[in-house]
Amino acid sequence: MLNRNARSLSKLGARIRSIRRSLGMTLDDVARAAGISKPFLSQVERARAAPSVSSLTRIADAIGVSANFLLAAAVTGCYVQRAGEMRFVKDDGSGAKHAYLSVATADHALDVIMTRVPSGHVYSPEAANTSEEFIHVLAGELLMSVDGESTRLTSGDSAYLHSLTICTWTNPSEVEAVALRVRVPGLSRQAANAPGRASGTEHETA
Repeated sequence: MLNRNARSLSKLGARIRSIRRSLGMTLDDVARAAGISKPFLSQVERARAAPSVSSLTRIADAIGVSANFLLAAAVTGCYVQRAGEMRFVKDDGSGAKHAYLSVATADHALDVIMTRVPSGHVYSPEAANTSEEFIHVLAGELLMSVDGESTRLTSGDSAYLHSLTICTWTNPSEVEAVALRVRVPGLSRQAANAPGRASGTEHETA
């Protein structure tokens, strides 16, 4: 079993819940993919149960991160993720893939995500859950449409988006585009992670 320290379990559960919600997955979705029961997953997220290493690994696989990534939130304020540990989760709607390098929780203010957009694909970031977002294009190019106006971003370019901005990315090139994104969660995400909400029974994503 993992460390049963209440603070460690609380951080672990908050990180699992935050990633799950950012992916738009329900408790049922993750429990089914991980091969565990929904009640048990709910208890883990609310720090009422400590998963075994095996269960934690299955949960991590279901949400597209490594078990070490989840554990780091529970045991230390500093986390190093090696290149070989990076895992991308595919967005079925757009074909874009995301690797979560850091995830906002009640104790951490930022989401840091690497996003890969295939040639010819269109991706719309989750503006409603983000109060601010900074984007830096690492490779390829993206055509960013904001409020009806389009701006072309190429490798090395950056952009800042304010809250509630409706934005769409299109990769117009013949090669994959890669962007590093730093997001500050909106109030709805922060409220969902607040300790007062953790004690209730959850049925759907926030």
